[in-house]
Amino acid sequence: MTPDSETRAILALAHVAPRIPRADAVDAVLRDEKRALSVLRANQVLSYGAAQLAESGRAPTGSVILSAAAAKRKERAQLDELWSQIGEAVAEAGVPVAGIKGRAAMSLYEEPALRDMSDVDLLVGSVDDAMALVEVLRARGFEWWENELPWVKRDRSTGRIYGQAPLDLVRGTERLGVDLHFSGYSVRHCRFLPLDVTEPGLNRWTPLENLPLLVGNAAGDFLIRQKDVNDIALMLEQPGWEWGSALHRIRHVGLGPFWNALLEATAHTSRLSGEAARRAGTLALPGVPRESPPFAVPSARRRVRGTVIDAYRSADGPLAGMKLAAASYRYYRRPLRLTAERSCTHDAEAAAPVRHLRNDVCVRLVPLDMVHGLAPASPPPPEETGKPESSSVQGSTRLRELVVSGHSFAQLNGELFATTVHYDICPVQRDVAAGDLGRD
Repeated sequence: MTPDSETRAILALAHVAPRIPRADAVDAVLRDEKRALSVLRANQVLSYGAAQLAESGRAPTGSVILSAAAAKRKERAQLDELWSQIGEAVAEAGVPVAGIKGRAAMSLYEEPALRDMSDVDLLVGSVDDAMALVEVLRARGFEWWENELPWVKRDRSTGRIYGQAPLDLVRGTERLGVDLHFSGYSVRHCRFLPLDVTEPGLNRWTPLENLPLLVGNAAGDFLIRQKDVNDIALMLEQPGWEWGSALHRIRHVGLGPFWNALLEATAHTSRLSGEAARRAGTLALPGVPRESPPFAVPSARRRVRGTVIDAYRSADGPLAGMKLAAASYRYYRRPLRLTAERSCTHDAEAAAPVRHLRNDVCVRLVPLDMVHGLAPASPPPPEETGKPESSSVQGSTRLRELVVSGHSFAQLNGELFATTVHYDICPVQRDVAAGDLGRD
């Protein structure tokens, strides 16, 4: 077998409707169980695959897959308990919130616990509602997640501020994540899908409401995972569903090429019923460019290429497209890590990005504790920093901007953050954070 065919055979164990016989999939898994475990984890189908391996009766003594699945069950139980705690926080905040992505897709499965999730994804209708919920969660012990900084953009068409606020809750050695999306969903480099949440309290979206988010998430990674194929295969088997609204949103936000690729991968690898196969044939979007994302195994180079091409396509004309493509290449060409720069090279727009929010500029908000930890800095004399200039940010009452020494700091719920686009923190920002402003 080639490495690609071996991977597909392994994933057939965790496929809800595989074309490859289960016995052949078990054979592939047992040839190298540790490699199989890595493949199942990467495709977020460990629980489903482990259940099939156990059912086969051929799991080896001390199976690493069954052992990992047992740990995954404990994590899932903690996430389910976390969901209940979030419900209490939502009630206290008094804002409508929807569970999206894995929380919406799990209803497709006869055993919802077999649909793997790594965190809890939520959607709130506005930046202010999101910050109201963040304030409650922070008071309940949640922390900013150090692996992903919160960020904001502004949609050019609607003026809405949108973004994400990743938080986690530490329990002993475990960290349980909550990823709070607000105002809509960011798609790739500069596309925006506006979404509203109106139902009071904490609720879960239906799989069809969730579909554009599922496709947008996969398109952002430029990777089709087995979990995505499983979700789509189960959706195709549902009679009487109205797909029109979801497909309209998918096409409107430029996800048609990726949706067609995902639909093709699902049909190619799944043993669908006749009705589901016919349905799949009617759901492909005509007249959109073709994309060929990798299946199961990510490719950083292909992700950059796909994102750059999509950025170009999203523009109104060739010149604007070239500028967006160049900006997206600069952003995605290498992993970005928070770095303490030796000198300040920020121009006016880069130094104060909060006032220049737009779709193609992702403004990361760096908690000042992280700024302090980057490199030592001495508090500058008061006359060097000048008096902070505070101003509101259009479209929000909870997000404000403070400008000190020509650099903007974001203020959310009274908490201050340094701002960065390319993860570079300059000496001016570190000095300001080390001074009185950073200790307030």
